[in-house]
Amino acid sequence: MTDLISDLYKDAYGFRPSSEWLRSYEGLTTKEQEKMDEYLQRLIEADIQREKDEEAHNYNVWFNSISQIAASNNVSFGTAIRWDMEAHDVDDVGYYVYKTGIGYSNEWFINQELSLA
Repeated sequence: MTDLISDLYKDAYGFRPSSEWLRSYEGLTTKEQEKMDEYLQRLIEADIQREKDEEAHNYNVWFNSISQIAASNNVSFGTAIRWDMEAHDVDDVGYYVYKTGIGYSNEWFINQELSLA
């Protein structure tokens, strides 16, 4: 049980709980532990949603920027991506999506566009 709550705490806060916190948790009633577990789970869910929202925002900004580069230079979307990757001094698509914050789920799309350019 200690490993599970330690993992949950780490997911919620980014670091493991202190031994003092774990002792305090173990001293709680089962109902109090359940409330703490639910609280930590809500923190994790809120963080996941925040990351999704941030990635969606970053993707929209990125997509509009690439579209503008492509349109203003009369080049393909893939060429505009390649230019943007060069401007970021990146040649790896995985690192590019990380660096731009647009989410790894877009890696396939970018590879497709680059292959068409």
